[in-house]
Amino acid sequence: MSSVFLLLPLLLPIAAAFLAKRKAEKRTLIILMAAELILVLLGCFCRDSISIPCLPGMQLTLATDSVGRIFSVLFAAMFLLAGIFGFEYLHERPEEYYCFFLLTLSAMLGLCYAGNLLTFYLFYEAMTLLSFPLVLHERTASS
Repeated sequence: MSSVFLLLPLLLPIAAAFLAKRKAEKRTLIILMAAELILVLLGCFCRDSISIPCLPGMQLTLATDSVGRIFSVLFAAMFLLAGIFGFEYLHERPEEYYCFFLLTLSAMLGLCYAGNLLTFYLFYEAMTLLSFPLVLHERTASS
């Protein structure tokens, strides 16, 4: 049962990203990001790991360690605060921004829970590709 607390913090931001793309209310996104922080805090008590076979001889593994727990709580808290702060400044395409914002959070939490090098690499690449639209959000020459 406690291994569910490794998957839920990764899946909740993905579900919230789809809600953000469909123009969810600010209040709903704040509640989902706060729930994310609570799930990450509950995941700190998880000692299990999950392995999902993907290719012959290779597995995606999610596990927790002390450093990963610290960073997962830090990421969830900072994304919650940055998300609340960002509502005042995003006037153009906030749905697109929050969609990629939440997907990036999911990838960063996947980095915290990576149990092997393959999992770490896949989440690192996902984080890189999903954060790219955040940098180019204003679509100006300087960005």
